[in-house]
Amino acid sequence: MTIDRKPTTRTSSRRVLLFLVALVFTLAQGIRERCFAQDLDAEQQFMRGDSNADGAVDLSDPVHALAFLFLGGSPPPCLAAADANDDEMVDISDAASILSFFFLGGSFLPPPGEQPGLDPTPGIVCAIGLEENLDPDENYLEDFEVEGVPDTVAAQALDLSAATPLLVICWDPHRPYHAAPDIADVEELIFGVNPSVRDYFLSNSHGRFSIAKADFLGWYAAEKSWEHYWEHPDDGGDEWERGHWEEWTEAIRKADATFDYAAYDADGNARLDPAELGILIVIPQNRPFGTNRAPLARELPDTAPLVVDGVRIPVIAEAYIGSPMNLPVVAHELSHLFLNLPDMYSGAGFLPYRAHDFSLMDISYSDSHLDPFHKIKLGWLEPTVVASSGDYMFRAVETSNEAYILRDDSRSTTEYFIIENRQRDLAYDSALPDTGLAVWHVIEDKNVYDNLPAPSGVDPEVWARVSGLGGRGIRLIRPVYGPPVSRSRSLWDGSDRETG
Repeated sequence: MTIDRKPTTRTSSRRVLLFLVALVFTLAQGIRERCFAQDLDAEQQFMRGDSNADGAVDLSDPVHALAFLFLGGSPPPCLAAADANDDEMVDISDAASILSFFFLGGSFLPPPGEQPGLDPTPGIVCAIGLEENLDPDENYLEDFEVEGVPDTVAAQALDLSAATPLLVICWDPHRPYHAAPDIADVEELIFGVNPSVRDYFLSNSHGRFSIAKADFLGWYAAEKSWEHYWEHPDDGGDEWERGHWEEWTEAIRKADATFDYAAYDADGNARLDPAELGILIVIPQNRPFGTNRAPLARELPDTAPLVVDGVRIPVIAEAYIGSPMNLPVVAHELSHLFLNLPDMYSGAGFLPYRAHDFSLMDISYSDSHLDPFHKIKLGWLEPTVVASSGDYMFRAVETSNEAYILRDDSRSTTEYFIIENRQRDLAYDSALPDTGLAVWHVIEDKNVYDNLPAPSGVDPEVWARVSGLGGRGIRLIRPVYGPPVSRSRSLWDGSDRETG
């Protein structure tokens, strides 16, 4: 396997190949944690790391251990021997210890080694008892759906060959200490050459999707004081309960003086869907923020949809642009608006599989590509399905459209791994805290990811607040589990023993 990387990145092809071999054996049921510990009979003799009890410690042992842990393979004849790192548990770290010993210059396995012997630190027995985490009679593939992605995306790549029109409306409430940036700079940030939001999508999609300027209007001055919108009274004597809904409508109506919304109603159904025209409202604010919302014509005495030029506006994106201006917040909100991508952030607390810095749909305000799952669903990556061991070229995903999928179709087509090569400072990945191979465990089946137990070390109350495909089903597998999550050691780069 060959890795396309910067000179400072230290992962070798041999290390990555061995890592792939190990991953293949965890595919079918995913990483569903199993570990085993019992009291040891001190008279039992074994050889540390000899999981299959063939009298030697070699590559067949981690393969045997992983098959047992995750594929229902035969159990080790002696659990204590399979406990290669002597932490009194048999889990995935034992296979990693053996591979590290052979190929990464890792330390010798704890005794007894080389010859069978007694355990100097007894704590786990040779006998075995199993605990299954999944009901073998349950069909985990019923009612399959991909949450947060349009049905057309789940079935096939969207036809996004033409740039999607975007109307940008810049609206200024003149809040103290939140000065509006120069209007030409805002336009350059969104529609310019590089860097720009337009170029962000071109880069992520490798030319398969971008935005086109329908118009760029503003700055429009707010009609009322900023307090009216931010501190709208419960009884303001007008048609509004919430000031921010009023500001969106005001901005859209101001733009109507020079912009013909109806001209973009391509299907003639009197409704402007984002595929016909996206609307982005830009507001000055020092700290970036964004959202997608449904604008209204009024809220009182009852709500009414917003209709302009005879067409309904069902949804808009807004971006509080930040100071200095923040490109990712605009790209994040337009990914909601145009691509229907879900948020992947899940609030506070230890969440070892969270994407964090490695997907724009999580990090939001920091420079990062989209995760490979959504790129593949959108047709932006052309993944290679790995069916056997071999040499594979891993080019940086930022400058290629390549990724690898590890999947066992005989067991499941909706649970698999995606591996991509992420490199800092390449094409809108400048803020990455780590570089190397990003390994993603994907569970597309809602019935499965909705019922996953809290991962080891995660507060059940925190886990209960994590939901959806973006929060539970797209999981970044880090070489250093935590807690806490180590963002600088999130990828498999070979820079130290713990990161492969």
